[in-house]
Amino acid sequence: MGIPKSRNLLISSAPLLNAFAIESSGSHLSVAIAKKGQIVFERLIDPQWNHEVIFWKQLPRWLEKANLKIKDLDFVATTQGPGRFTGIRLGLGICNSWALTNKIPI
Repeated sequence: MGIPKSRNLLISSAPLLNAFAIESSGSHLSVAIAKKGQIVFERLIDPQWNHEVIFWKQLPRWLEKANLKIKDLDFVATTQGPGRFTGIRLGLGICNSWALTNKIPI
């Protein structure tokens, strides 16, 4: 199943980068992984407000499916708002911890 071209607009200005994006400001958790500028993995999950539990359990599997490791990422991205405070805080916390630990830009 191919990803429509419009879905790649987010990273069209950086076509050869590997990236991880998370959207956690609402009731659903949405993640996408791009490899060399193309979205190779995406998920929309209704975790019943347990974003952090679902995220940390699934993260290794998601990266494995994309054939990437955290160190391969050129940047991580998350929603800054508007949305639910706890969800936004989770996304920012995840991205900030990755950025600091792995020297990856946000």
